[in-house]
Amino acid sequence: MKKLFAILMVAAIVLSLGAVVVSADFVESPGHGTEDGGEDIIITHIDDINNADPRVDRDNFQQAIDELKGAEDLKDLNKDIKDDATVRDVFDVTFVDDALEDDKNNVTFDVNYSDDNYQVIIRTDDGWKVIPSVRNADGTVTVTLTGNAVVAFLSVPAQSDGPVSEPTGDGIAAIIACLAVVGVAGSAVLLRRKNLEK
Repeated sequence: MKKLFAILMVAAIVLSLGAVVVSADFVESPGHGTEDGGEDIIITHIDDINNADPRVDRDNFQQAIDELKGAEDLKDLNKDIKDDATVRDVFDVTFVDDALEDDKNNVTFDVNYSDDNYQVIIRTDDGWKVIPSVRNADGTVTVTLTGNAVVAFLSVPAQSDGPVSEPTGDGIAAIIACLAVVGVAGSAVLLRRKNLEK
């Protein structure tokens, strides 16, 4: 009996820890790279700067990263950046050979956005500027570029008419509670079965 209870408790704990990990991984887990572009476009994520293709201008990429990190307020880079924006992801986009098609160069990033609380800025020879983007149904975001650029995705606060409350973690607590109920119910069924077998 004690062994059965111990096994059920261990299973409930393992399942609840798994639920926490799945929940945490689902929040803010952007992909690296693009869906679009193929061999004509080199997309380098900030995490991969040290292993970037030799055709990528690493100095320019690093300078852009330093500007983003060094900005006391991102609005200092461009006045059109929304208040309280934070950097979420940074990519370098390098067009190879004759891949550039005037001003119709659509690049799709696998950033896994589920809402419109983001903004896209690019760094070109003229500095940082906000550019329009399209969030696709699958969470990818498509932008149109006119040439090589460093592309930064910014998280911006959701606009609200009322007071904003901080998240409490009730979702994780509910999952753990449900798993505990399932564990207790499983124990009751097994005990009932054992009593019937006697």
